[in-house]
Amino acid sequence: MKYAFVLGREPALSTAELIARLRAESVGFDQKNSVFSTEVMIAEVASGLTPEFFHALGGSVKMAEVLGASGNLEDDLFNVLNGLGGSSVDFGLSLHSLETPPNRTYHSLERGLKPMALELKKKLKEGGRAVRAVFPEGTALSSVQVEKNKLIAKGAELLILVGGGSVRVAKTIAVQAFEEFSARDFGRPGRNAKSGMLPPKLARMMINLSGAPKDQTLLDPFCGSGTILSEAALLGYADLIGSDVSDRAVQDAKTNFDWTMKK
Repeated sequence: MKYAFVLGREPALSTAELIARLRAESVGFDQKNSVFSTEVMIAEVASGLTPEFFHALGGSVKMAEVLGASGNLEDDLFNVLNGLGGSSVDFGLSLHSLETPPNRTYHSLERGLKPMALELKKKLKEGGRAVRAVFPEGTALSSVQVEKNKLIAKGAELLILVGGGSVRVAKTIAVQAFEEFSARDFGRPGRNAKSGMLPPKLARMMINLSGAPKDQTLLDPFCGSGTILSEAALLGYADLIGSDVSDRAVQDAKTNFDWTMKK
């Protein structure tokens, strides 16, 4: 099985985190058959991945199931959307390049992305269904657009992945819980802007990169306001130790940890 992960703003770090998590989960990850780019990583695994696997990550913004290489793109997209069932369907298309710079096929699809979405909408409506298309500002929908428009629950976001001599189609199955990350980042009560605050996404990436087993002790010797400790607890680590030379930091870490657990 193959899954496409749309990477965040630090693609190299996001890729390293993904590889670490895939190896730790023992899902039969085959790195040599995976595809790496600055936008997307396509991972081949022996067993299926769940949205819960994705939500343990900090550096990727979407996970999609790769449906396969496309022969006739518009027909393939239509068949996927038409097979969703129900009297209505909401959908969006996102285009990603697997090469740097993008190839000629990508640029051709870039120009034709909106017209193709409109044609798909027309064909679906001809089948007697209520159809709504959501359009990206550029070439790809943001995770916010996918979530706010409920595309996963009420229809589909389809990724068009171009590169390596083929055009692949993937269906998004999870997007980053951006509101939860934001709440933990800006809502935590123990904040000290002068000493700096580690973003929860980065803290989670660091934990995943460490490869620390969840049944062992995780030590953060310079815990600051406790972001790593809180994120580790949310990931399922039970034995946590934090220390800091600053009494203020230790108190903030305790306050933030208690707040996170209650929330």
